[in-house]
Amino acid sequence: ALKSEELKSLRYRNDSLEGRISQLESAPKISNGDLLPRISQINSASNIMFSPNQKIRDGNCNLQFEAVVTSLNGKSKEAFYTEFFVLPYDFEYVMRKGGIQLKDFTGIDTYAELWARSRKNAFLFPDINKKIRALLLDFEDNGQGKRVRTDVDGSASISGFKKGNYYVIGTASLGKVGVTWSVPVSLNSGNNKISLTLANCSWSL
Repeated sequence: ALKSEELKSLRYRNDSLEGRISQLESAPKISNGDLLPRISQINSASNIMFSPNQKIRDGNCNLQFEAVVTSLNGKSKEAFYTEFFVLPYDFEYVMRKGGIQLKDFTGIDTYAELWARSRKNAFLFPDINKKIRALLLDFEDNGQGKRVRTDVDGSASISGFKKGNYYVIGTASLGKVGVTWSVPVSLNSGNNKISLTLANCSWSL
């Protein structure tokens, strides 16, 4: 059973990596001297499909997803009653655009880790979780994103998107600290389904 779960996780990870590779191939090329894209390059890549004032609502694409984490002992835990956002931008872009700098946080390597830790230990990261949520809500308020809360089974359904590429973004207090997702998904007309697992999460502990 453990081998089966491990194989399933590897398949999920492979699918996630293939999706990210496809997106990198379609993004503007970055010179070899840059390990990470600059802010201007991130803006350019994200605006290929969506201009700052373009709305993503009132479409005929629906998305269903479930957020379930399976540990090595085979036990599954659902991210129930957890808030998620569906945006045309990934989580790192949102953080950079919002002016949050990783260099201000000692020992934190990624934005995904920062979000999970700030949710788990708010006193160590004053107002960070609140600020991150406010940045995500700004996209929803501007018509460039939607938010949804999972049910008791860790599942959610959200509709009314225009056809295009999006990211399902959220963090849940599963495990010792938490799990953060920024999973790419391509929405077509009709129903679309994805699963959020440890295999395609951005950070977990």
